[in-house]
Amino acid sequence: MLLFCLSYDELRRDQDVSLKLDYFKCATSHLLPTITIMDVEEKFFAVILEQSCVLFDQILERVGSIIGDKSADKSSEDVIESLQLSIDCLDCFDCCIQFVIEKKNEVLFLQDILSLPTAVLYIIHSSFSHCKNSDKIYGELFQSVSTQLTTLFKNSFALQKSLNDLLDVVKIPDEAADPVCDKMADICHHIMDISSVSCGMDIALVINTWKALHKIINKYKNLLEDRLEHDKIIFQLVSIVSEKIQQCLNISKKRTVQTQGDPKEGFHILKIAKFFINLLLKFLKEFGDLVDTESSTEILFHLCLEAINAYRSNVLELDIQINQEVDTILSSLIEHLCTILVTTNIYPKLLSDPVADAEGLLISKCIMLIKTLLLVDTSTDKCKQRWMNFKYNDCTYCILDVVLRHAARCNTLLLQTVNVNSTSPEIQRCKRECTLYEYVLDGCLQFVTGMTNHFLDTIEKCLFQQLLENADNFAFTIVSDILVHMSSSSNVVALKYSHLIANLIRELPTSSLSPYNKICWLLQRCYSCLTEGDQKQMVEIFDPEDISNLSVWRELTKSNISNLLLLEIHQRIYPLCLKCCKLWISDKSRDNGCILDCMMYLNNMNRHLYIMNSMDQNEITELVYDIWQSLMKQAYKVNYRVLTMLIYLTGSCVSSLSHSHLLEILTVIIKVIESNNYLGLNLCVADFIGCCGKKSLYGNYQEKISRILSAIYCNLMLSKDWLVHDRALYAFKNFAEITPHTDMVQNCVPNTLKDAVVDFLNSTPYKREKFKMMEDDVVKLFALTKKSTERYDKRKLTFDFAGDTNKRRKGDTIGDDYLATLRKENNLSSVDEQVIEASSKILQNIFGSIEKLMMFYQEENVDIELQKLQLQSLYGYISTLVKG
Repeated sequence: MLLFCLSYDELRRDQDVSLKLDYFKCATSHLLPTITIMDVEEKFFAVILEQSCVLFDQILERVGSIIGDKSADKSSEDVIESLQLSIDCLDCFDCCIQFVIEKKNEVLFLQDILSLPTAVLYIIHSSFSHCKNSDKIYGELFQSVSTQLTTLFKNSFALQKSLNDLLDVVKIPDEAADPVCDKMADICHHIMDISSVSCGMDIALVINTWKALHKIINKYKNLLEDRLEHDKIIFQLVSIVSEKIQQCLNISKKRTVQTQGDPKEGFHILKIAKFFINLLLKFLKEFGDLVDTESSTEILFHLCLEAINAYRSNVLELDIQINQEVDTILSSLIEHLCTILVTTNIYPKLLSDPVADAEGLLISKCIMLIKTLLLVDTSTDKCKQRWMNFKYNDCTYCILDVVLRHAARCNTLLLQTVNVNSTSPEIQRCKRECTLYEYVLDGCLQFVTGMTNHFLDTIEKCLFQQLLENADNFAFTIVSDILVHMSSSSNVVALKYSHLIANLIRELPTSSLSPYNKICWLLQRCYSCLTEGDQKQMVEIFDPEDISNLSVWRELTKSNISNLLLLEIHQRIYPLCLKCCKLWISDKSRDNGCILDCMMYLNNMNRHLYIMNSMDQNEITELVYDIWQSLMKQAYKVNYRVLTMLIYLTGSCVSSLSHSHLLEILTVIIKVIESNNYLGLNLCVADFIGCCGKKSLYGNYQEKISRILSAIYCNLMLSKDWLVHDRALYAFKNFAEITPHTDMVQNCVPNTLKDAVVDFLNSTPYKREKFKMMEDDVVKLFALTKKSTERYDKRKLTFDFAGDTNKRRKGDTIGDDYLATLRKENNLSSVDEQVIEASSKILQNIFGSIEKLMMFYQEENVDIELQKLQLQSLYGYISTLVKG
């Protein structure tokens, strides 16, 4: 034996691999059988196997040198000979394994064959790597050596199977030394390396490799748990799971497009994906407490996002059964991953990962955060404490903060339909469709209502902070609904929140329109949840006769409140409002915030006829006129919001104004809108025109007022803002529906605009009979039909007529024609002419832009009815904000 080993050692420097292989064959066939199992490691494996691994590498290097030698002829016979040598070398290693397996009647410990498993795994890894890259290595010789390569792969596969059988019978005693346990850990890592190499070659090989690995890890869990590279295992399993999920989706998309294919392919990939997902879940279950490292947690985090993205996409259309199985395994994977992630210390840091905030993952991350929220709700107190106070983007937050902040980024996606598991425990496995808003709100409500009082202060602080930070997005709506839900569950909570929000309104500057208006609306909702007794208690807390509480009661009187309590509050606030307005008029107090609150309150109360008696209404009417007179004295220099609110208040009492006062106010309004081109002001004036229909006019005032209304209406129709133009059409519709003077309607519309108004009124629901006006030969402004031959020249920013060259270009002289027509039909004063001239100039500048918008709809084949619905919806939304 010693002489053989010395001879074999002498061959190390010899380049003749054939001679070395002959020595190896001789040793395994003649010498190995003569050694006992107790001595085989020391006398054979430790001496021979290391050099045999080098020999195998030399054989493969020889193949590469033959192919890469450009000076010599590439002889396929030489390559085949070398490949046969590598196959013979594998057979020698198999002989070593079979020798040990035959000793199965004896107790076999790992320390007795310590060198054999790692040497065999090294050979298998080298062989698989060579086969995997064979097309690159052999090039044009590939076809000539394909038989030998196939044999090499099959023998390597068989050698791995033999090794798995050997490892099944090998034992490690509980008192084994560290070197033995370390060696078994090395064996596991070598098996993982083989799995990594074999991916993309043969899926059966990968599955068998992972089965063997899992069996070893499970068998020696206590000995290996501190020695294994858990991050590496997780990374490889996650990579395979991700690949198989993507394959399922790709097959589905391919079949959806081609509407054909073998459904067995989908079941096969699904079966493989299911195996690896279950294997990953088993490993996480057994070693879940050992994966709380940054790399492992990050890998699981991104896999969870990917799984959610695949689950909610719902694109699998191969078969109903496949869909159900995919939903089941993905749902199980998502739930287990979230459960593990919630308990880790690294997960909170990953919530700010920019990769997870990519545009395509916004909804998936939102769903993941809601699942996290619900798991925190059912976790241990230690876990809850960590999630209610953790670092995120260098600041301290609670998990609800993070959910709402991310929801704010999904502002444009709140109505998008998502496929998710129900958050309800009773139907946890039931997949359902809902909007993102519904899903997030449902999860947040479950979290808030399920938390103990210990964390209630933290939650409330988070909610009220979000009210101020996210007034313009999705998160504000969710927070509002959560607070209202909590208020509806308890009168004590409702009173507490009403008190807090009321104080918040008192402190907020009214200039912050968006949060201010929305928080006011939230106060109304919370106050409506109170019983009548608690509503009266708010009267005691916030004295209605205190001017600082006026903004609070201005909103609370809009709530669901009894008539008796409303009358009591009104009797205390009304004198205060009159006093404040008169002080403002007398120039003794120019507190615009105060007069705004007063006018908004009076405007609201004008709608309650059972509260406002005739005396109160007359006082308000006189007050309105006095404010307008004060405005005239100030040369129209007044706060924009005060002016807007004054017009709204004037509209609510227009029927009580005298003819002369109304005429004066209309004269002021047309001058104001000329000098102040604010969107909100123009919208407000448009609404005021609609309210003017309530006024009964007599004598000369009818003609004068209709002429001024016509000028105001024309000014609005020619506004640069399309929203004002659209509101003007609806305002005239309202005017025409309620005015008692139907003969006056025609006089309020210039001839040049009649066709546009008629078309609009005839295309919308209208209370009176079909609207008719005198026919006019002017070009229709907005009635562009599909048969039109107009084309848009972007370079000139005008409209050309391709069909009729005699037609004039719109926007050139139509303003002058309009002015001449008005002069002819009406006896206009110089002031009136100045108003009309201003409108004429606006018309010349804006008319092309209006037609450009309409032509854009036509060129893009946009459904006009759909556009009307969209514009009406937008109009209603903005109208609500302005009125608020």
